[in-house]
Amino acid sequence: MLERSVSAFLEHSSIDEVVVALPTEIADAPPVYLSHSVKPLHLTVGGNRRRDSVAAAFNLVAPQADIVLVHDAARPLVSAALVARTIRAAVDSGVAVAALAAIDTVKRVRQPASRLVSETISRDLIFLAQTPQGFRRAILNDVLAQGLDRDATDEATLAEEAGYAVQLVEGEPANIKITTPDDLVMAEAIVRNRTGQRGRLPRVGIGYDLHRLVAGRRLILGGVEIAAYSGTLTPTSSATP
Repeated sequence: MLERSVSAFLEHSSIDEVVVALPTEIADAPPVYLSHSVKPLHLTVGGNRRRDSVAAAFNLVAPQADIVLVHDAARPLVSAALVARTIRAAVDSGVAVAALAAIDTVKRVRQPASRLVSETISRDLIFLAQTPQGFRRAILNDVLAQGLDRDATDEATLAEEAGYAVQLVEGEPANIKITTPDDLVMAEAIVRNRTGQRGRLPRVGIGYDLHRLVAGRRLILGGVEIAAYSGTLTPTSSATP
């Protein structure tokens, strides 16, 4: 998952460098795919919270970078088109977040433990956030500084709370976040579909073949030899499967 996520950005034409925040044990002994790259690739040790990891990675971003993207390694199927859309939107608006419009009916409960519905929310107003999330450098620097002592599920939330307008970018259903074994099964199916590996389901077809019957020539039907054709389909010797 990590290799796919990192490669998606290293291979993108609009990305100049990649910074990866890692657990200590991986940062101390990084795998080969994190050791060599045609583009600058920096590794750092992450923190206990997402925001701490983002801040540690941000400290290694080149000063000349105009736009900074934040992405979850748990979303290894991000496409180049989605990365490009997020970059363009961040350039235009300052903060951009990939998101999908809700397609299910959304219910709000009174308390998580009770599971009693308090209201139904219009799904037209609900979007499910993904990554990447894009920021102008100065904005991300500001929201990280303001949110040092606050918990947030993503940096876009900190940007909202700091008063910045956040632009949603059309996300992708295949850009799933892998958090459960079922998610992993779905991700593997998406990869097989993208690479043309449809799995091991058999392919079944129906066809036919035509041949002229010639007297005196061996006649084989369905793998069974009927001896020599004598002008009728009556076998002239016993058939052996």
